[in-house]
Formats: sequence, C-alpha cells, structure tokens
Amino acid sequence: MPVVGMLFTFIVTVVGITAWAAVAIVRTVFGPKAKAGMPNPDPKLEAARRKFDDELKQLKAEADARRKKGAARKTAWTLGAVGAGLMAFGLMMQLDLFPLIGIGSGLLVGALVAWLGTMVNERIDTRDTGTRPAIPVPSRTAIAAPQAQVQGLPSGRAELVQRVLAEAAEALQKLDATVPRLRLADSVAHVAQIVASGNRLMKAVADNPEQMATAQRVFTYYCPETVKVAEGLVALEGSPRPDLERIQATQTVLKKLAALFDKTELELRQGDAQALDIDVRLLDQSLEADLKLIN
Repeated sequence: MPVVGMLFTFIVTVVGITAWAAVAIVRTVFGPKAKAGMPNPDPKLEAARRKFDDELKQLKAEADARRKKGAARKTAWTLGAVGAGLMAFGLMMQLDLFPLIGIGSGLLVGALVAWLGTMVNERIDTRDTGTRPAIPVPSRTAIAAPQAQVQGLPSGRAELVQRVLAEAAEALQKLDATVPRLRLADSVAHVAQIVASGNRLMKAVADNPEQMATAQRVFTYYCPETVKVAEGLVALEGSPRPDLERIQATQTVLKKLAALFDKTELELRQGDAQALDIDVRLLDQSLEADLKLIN
C-alpha cells in the first residue's frame, strides 16, 4: 500500500508540473508580451474609418427619409384617387345615369388621379436622387480648351500646342466629372484643386505657348493618370465594404498630384526658378513610384 500511495503521489506531481509548464508556455506565447508586440492601430486610419462610417450613416439616413416621404406621397395620392373615384361615381348617380356608367366613370377618374400621382412621385424622386452628389460639391469653372496665342510660331509647333491643350482639357473634363461621384470631403477637395490648377495651367500656356515645355508632361501624362486615380477612388469609396487603407493611399497620391500641378503653375509664373524645378522633379519621381503601386 505505501508503494501504491507513493506512486499515486508521484503521478499527481508529474501531471501538476506538466500542466503548470503548459500554462506558463501559453501565457508566454499568447500573453501580454505577444500583445505588446502587435502593431498599434494607426490613429489617422481609425479617424478616417470613423469619418467614413459617419458619412455613410448620414447618407443612409437621408435615403431613408426620402423613402418615407415617397411612401407618404404615394399613400396620399392613393387615398386621393379613391376619393375622386367615389365622388365621380356619386355625381353620375345623382344624374340618374345607368349604374355601370357611374361605376366606370368612378374607376376612370380614380385611375387618372393615381397615374398623375405616380408621375409626380417619379419626378420628385428623380430630382432628389438623380444627380445629387454624395456630399456638397464646390462650384467649379467650366473646363474648355483655350485658344493658344500662336502668332509667330511655326505651324507645326502651333498645331502641337493646340492639340496638347485640347487633350488636356478633355482629361480635365473627365476628372471634373468624378467630383460629384466622390463620397469623402478630402477626395473632393483634392480633385477639385487639381481641376482648378489644370485649368489655370492651360490658360497660362495658351497665353504664352513658349512655356509649353514646362507644363507638357503635366498635360500629356499626369492629366490622364489623375483621371485613372480619381476613377479608381470613386470605385473604392462606392464599394459596399470600402478598403480604407487603399482609400487613404489613393488620397495621398491625389495630394501629391495637386502639389505637382500647383508647383508647375508657380514655375510658369516664376520662370527659370531652379529650386522649383528641383521640387517638381522630386515630386515627379515620387509620383512615378506611387502610380505604379496603385495602378
């Protein structure tokens, strides 16, 4: 018996030590130290996530309010149609006409009122949601290719300047068309800034075509590329499950593009400013890498 007791005590001790060691290992691997090594959430990303969620909630609340108003209008028109039909039926009966004439007249008047209500409701719904932007959009100048002052330029050079300006205007028009479709205020601000800067650049080059070399890369490369970036951002923001990290990265690229457009405009005004030229080159190199990542 003493041997059995000692064996039992030994087994219990071994099991206890093994269990304690297992708990210690689990705590070491999955405990506070492991959590301390996990990356902390980015405050800017969390703020962007909250902001985006708030804007989506606001849009949903506005859509619900429009649906409720539409349902109330539909109910009112339905009751109006029934009432008009009954009034028409009663009037026909007062004239001692054949009962079927009264019934038919009542149904016809009710149907006409219901049809009129449907048309009015559709018109109101289209007005409220057809071209309504997701957020208030700043007023923008209409985009059109300016006529370049090409007097004294060789004909080939003059045609090139006007063609580049026309293509840039077409790209800026497409870019401007994305503004009402964007859902975040920062996205709208960046794109609207680029459109305004691009429009001023076109006018500056049209007034002085000799400066085309300074802005040509912006017109021929960055204008079409910015359209692609903005279209991609529209798709990202309109996704049922938006990827906020990609949205933020795309907004950062738009911010750099806006800076490039602004610095190019400043370079046109300042002439041969070496410091500005270096800034534009550095931005150009940085944007090349960014565009490869997001495209």
